[in-house]
Amino acid sequence: MGFGIATPADARAVAGFADGVVVGSAAVRVIERAVGEGRDPVPALEAFVRDLRAALVDEAWPQPSSSAEKCAKQGTGARAVVYG
Repeated sequence: MGFGIATPADARAVAGFADGVVVGSAAVRVIERAVGEGRDPVPALEAFVRDLRAALVDEAWPQPSSSAEKCAKQGTGARAVVYG
C-alpha cells in the first residue's frame, strides 16, 4: 500500500491489512529538507527509514522468515523487507 504513507504511524496503520508499505514522496522530502539545510541527506534518510522499520517490525509484521528474505533478495514476492 502506498500513496500518502509519510510517517511511521501511517505505515503502522496500514500494516495490519496490507502486504507491503511503500514510502516515496516522504523520503524525497527528507532528502530535500536536509540538502536545503546544507546537511548530508544520508543520515536523515537513515533515521527516517529506521523509524519506519521500528513501526513495522513487531507483532503486525514479525521478522521475516528465511524464505521471505530470499524472495526480497531475488526481487520476488509482494512484501518489501527493510533491514537497518
